[in-house]
Amino acid sequence: PEALLEKKIATYREKLEEHPDRFAYRFQLARHLHLRGAADNEDAAKEALKRLEDLHDDYPDRPIITSYYGAAMVLSAKRQFFTWDKMDHLKEGRSLLNQAIEQADDPYLPRLFRGITAAHLPKKLDQREAAFEDLQWAVKHASEKLEKDVIRPDQAAAAHYHFAHLLA
Repeated sequence: PEALLEKKIATYREKLEEHPDRFAYRFQLARHLHLRGAADNEDAAKEALKRLEDLHDDYPDRPIITSYYGAAMVLSAKRQFFTWDKMDHLKEGRSLLNQAIEQADDPYLPRLFRGITAAHLPKKLDQREAAFEDLQWAVKHASEKLEKDVIRPDQAAAAHYHFAHLLA
């Protein structure tokens, strides 16, 4: 999957050179960089955060952008040196995820993102119960959302995977 992810990143970089203002290419590049960053590639995580911030500035009313930006902000908390900076990034990311849930016509993906990010936070931050609620809700609604084409199969699988990881 890593080689495929790198190929997709390269493809969207090329497409953006030809069409720098195209929303879909900007979003897909930022999304794939975020996925790469979530797999502990610090450079990709930093670039994803910047690109998602720019997208959020341009499209503040798109819950999917707000969701990814919030998740990237939470992820960036671990790269901060000072505790107060870590907490600021964490709070801002959680706030963005909550905002995305409120914005969305269907809150499935923002809740899934909020649950996944909370599930991977250190236990001392006491977010396990919030993660459990969001991921349990996502698992419960996954089949229905798949049938209605609200989510992709890999997103339903992610809900199950992260919920099982939380229970382990």
